[in-house]
Amino acid sequence: MTFLHMYRVSLPISVDLPLILVCRLPVAATTAALYDHALGFGQEVDLIWRTPPSFAAVLYIIDRYVGNAVLLAGVYLCFAGSISQEEYVT
Repeated sequence: MTFLHMYRVSLPISVDLPLILVCRLPVAATTAALYDHALGFGQEVDLIWRTPPSFAAVLYIIDRYVGNAVLLAGVYLCFAGSISQEEYVT
């Protein structure tokens, strides 16, 4: 029995609450992270890209852009059909 099967909640609008949480929270987190990265991009250019390469700069770039890729992959998997709404709607 999966997590979604254990905590099924039927709503009057025929949408399962755990499915909403599973698919909407990654979208919100990804949006917030990408917005934060967009706000700080000017500082990133000044402090990281215009300076000589260093170990700290490499770690920063890996953390920043691999993290974005992981968040975007989570959103993609949510909407790619790996979780089908029809399976969990009662």
